[in-house]
Amino acid sequence: MALKVAPIHHRLKDLAMKKQLAARRADSIRNLDYVKQP
Repeated sequence: MALKVAPIHHRLKDLAMKKQLAARRADSIRNLDYVKQP
Protein backbone atom coordinates (compact mmCIF):
# COMPACT_ATOMS: atom_id res chain seq x y z
CA MET A 1 0.00 0.00 0.00
CA ALA A 2 2.75 2.45 0.94
CA LEU A 3 4.45 1.72 -2.37
CA LYS A 4 1.27 2.71 -4.21
CA VAL A 5 0.78 5.92 -2.24
CA ALA A 6 4.34 7.16 -2.59
CA PRO A 7 4.34 7.77 -6.37
CA ILE A 8 1.05 9.70 -6.20
CA HIS A 9 2.39 11.85 -3.35
CA HIS A 10 5.56 12.41 -5.37
CA ARG A 11 3.53 13.45 -8.40
CA LEU A 12 1.46 15.90 -6.33
CA LYS A 13 4.68 17.38 -4.95
CA ASP A 14 6.02 17.72 -8.50
CA LEU A 15 2.80 19.42 -9.65
CA ALA A 16 2.94 21.81 -6.70
CA MET A 17 6.55 22.70 -7.54
CA LYS A 18 5.65 23.29 -11.19
CA LYS A 19 2.72 25.49 -10.16
CA GLN A 20 5.03 27.47 -7.87
CA LEU A 21 7.56 27.94 -10.67
CA ALA A 22 4.84 29.01 -13.10
CA ALA A 23 3.43 31.48 -10.57
CA ARG A 24 6.89 32.89 -9.91
CA ARG A 25 7.50 33.25 -13.65
CA ALA A 26 4.13 35.01 -14.08
CA ASP A 27 4.99 37.34 -11.19
CA SER A 28 8.34 38.27 -12.69
CA ILE A 29 6.71 38.89 -16.08
CA ARG A 30 4.07 41.07 -14.40
CA ASN A 31 6.80 42.97 -12.55
CA LEU A 32 8.67 43.54 -15.83
CA ASP A 33 5.47 44.85 -17.44
CA TYR A 34 4.91 47.12 -14.46
CA VAL A 35 8.46 48.48 -14.71
CA LYS A 36 8.09 49.04 -18.46
CA GLN A 37 5.08 51.30 -17.93
CA PRO A 38 6.01 55.01 -17.68
